[in-house]
Amino acid sequence: MSRPTQHGAVPIAALIISVVALVVALSGVGYAALVITGKDVKNSSLTGKDVKSSSLTGKDVKDDSLTGADVAESSLGTVPNASAVGGATLGQLTLGRSAGTDACAIGLAYVDCSTTTIVLPRPQRLLLIASAEVGVGASANANAYATCRLEVDNVATGQPSQVGWGGTGFSAGSAFPQFAAALNTVTAPVAAGAHTVSIACVKSLGTAMAVAHSEVAAVAISGD
Repeated sequence: MSRPTQHGAVPIAALIISVVALVVALSGVGYAALVITGKDVKNSSLTGKDVKSSSLTGKDVKDDSLTGADVAESSLGTVPNASAVGGATLGQLTLGRSAGTDACAIGLAYVDCSTTTIVLPRPQRLLLIASAEVGVGASANANAYATCRLEVDNVATGQPSQVGWGGTGFSAGSAFPQFAAALNTVTAPVAAGAHTVSIACVKSLGTAMAVAHSEVAAVAISGD
């Protein structure tokens, strides 16, 4: 069906159908863009290729939904400042030093038999462990004792240990008995810097006594 015009016939029906089709097509695209949700997408049907590179941000990911299993470890770099914690390098987080000495002559005043130095990057407590083998000579008195203690910067810390012999004297050629002194303690927080840690021993009673071997160890632990 058509009607004549000044320039010729115009197909009215065809024109109307074309306009309607165009309007439906255009409105259909906009409508689809507004109503498509996750429910309209088949589970596991989308892949990384379907997402524009660099188009997703943290706002597009549900909080606390990602775990370590979702991250390729080889893609991660060094965390900023991971090589230092509280001013201490990784090698300084747990510090340990020790020393041992043979044949330490002791007298009536404390003598440092074994000493080590530990450098703290920050205030920390020290776990101290030490031992000493105290020997009684052949000419010892009937009673012979030695006392050993732990020291930090020449100041006693913890409880001392007294070891020795209580009995008859020894004659020349007799076996020399030895006694072990074992000590351990945890100090109060010690200031940052270098500190000397020692096991020191003294003769409490008797004349012929000596430390045959001693050891001391210091480990830096929590500063709380």
